[in-house]
Amino acid sequence: MRDEEKSKEQLIEELAEMRRQGEYFQEALGRLTAILEVLGDLVAVMGLQGYIFYLNKAGRRMLGVGEDEDVSKVRLSDCQPGWAQALITKEAMPILLQEGIWSGETAFLSRDGREIPTSQVILAHKTCSGAPQLLSTIARDLSERKRLETQLVHLVDYDALTGLLTHSRFQEELQRQLAQVRRYNVHGALLYLDLDRFKEVNDKFNPQVGDELLKSLADLLRKQLRETDFVARVGGDEFIILLPYTDIYQAQMVARRLLVAIRRHNIGVDEHSVGSTVSIGITAFPERTTSVKELIAQAESAMQQAKKNGGNRFRVHVPDRKV
Repeated sequence: MRDEEKSKEQLIEELAEMRRQGEYFQEALGRLTAILEVLGDLVAVMGLQGYIFYLNKAGRRMLGVGEDEDVSKVRLSDCQPGWAQALITKEAMPILLQEGIWSGETAFLSRDGREIPTSQVILAHKTCSGAPQLLSTIARDLSERKRLETQLVHLVDYDALTGLLTHSRFQEELQRQLAQVRRYNVHGALLYLDLDRFKEVNDKFNPQVGDELLKSLADLLRKQLRETDFVARVGGDEFIILLPYTDIYQAQMVARRLLVAIRRHNIGVDEHSVGSTVSIGITAFPERTTSVKELIAQAESAMQQAKKNGGNRFRVHVPDRKV
């Protein structure tokens, strides 16, 4: 009888301990959930079919899901663009089943269809026997980082004042064009432009007026050239133009057209009209195909000759004669 009472007391104590452990687990789960709810990253728990068991506040904001909206019938993969779904199916799932964790750059779709770039980690939670049971994921919004990366690339590749290509980016395009020339034996031409007496504009008015003139001339050049042409600002008042698939005679026609357009162009400053003329140097390839650096030097040398002859004209670089 005493042993029976002892067994009952022991059972009661074990039940009490289990209850205490359950309460502790519930408290721990509550604390963990509270932490997940204040995280700025999407956190979700899904079944093996992808249906959502849990989605934190940041995840609901990212996907445009209301706080009280039921997500249990929503598959998380349905909230991702097709390419991200394919990446997870073909690459992530095999690694998850084998290693239990995968990470990579994916994307989610907001409710209005906007694609949100993310850095995503997926975990596979397994039973004691090793069989997969649940999936969980955390995804960080990379929109701001991608925006800054795009801005940085733009600053490297494009002139801040005019929006034209930078000298270094132009050289990359010229190098690619030279490769096309060597492979397919096509033509190309280079025009080097320097505004005549631009310093007088800055001296007579102010640098801001000079900047406005440069910006307006950059717009003019874009309008005068083909979409396949490349134009860069390479100095204070110097520009360089790459004309793919253009022979020397076609390049001279372009130069004549630019001379007229720039001579007629001006901007209004108070009661004054401010404008400039231009000196242009031309070189062509593949007849004299050399390096990027040498081609640019040839065009610049021809431009300097045009400037010495009074400006508002072009000259073609020819080793033994001038055109």
